[in-house]
Amino acid sequence: MTSTMKKVLTIAAVAEAAMGVALIVIPSLVVRLLLGSQLAGVASPLARVAGIALLALGVACLPSCTALCGMLTYSVLATAYLFISPSAANGQGRCCGRLSGCTSS
Repeated sequence: MTSTMKKVLTIAAVAEAAMGVALIVIPSLVVRLLLGSQLAGVASPLARVAGIALLALGVACLPSCTALCGMLTYSVLATAYLFISPSAANGQGRCCGRLSGCTSS
């Protein structure tokens, strides 16, 4: 791979990861700027999971990393987010973010 291609790939990977971080941190602003609409219901947690996926894609595309790094990044971050965040299921999921008091339907 040439030096120019590595630079372009690095810039693209950093931009992808930056968009992912923005979706994780402020999903409502990013969606409003990109799509011109507000997030409602479970759209915010889904936008955050999409941000985690973009961050992992950025990690996987870095010339110094492998696809395994990206896959592990996504798996760890998505699992942690869905397990820890009660808002991931709008506070009504099964054991989502709760270590006790699980509900069953």
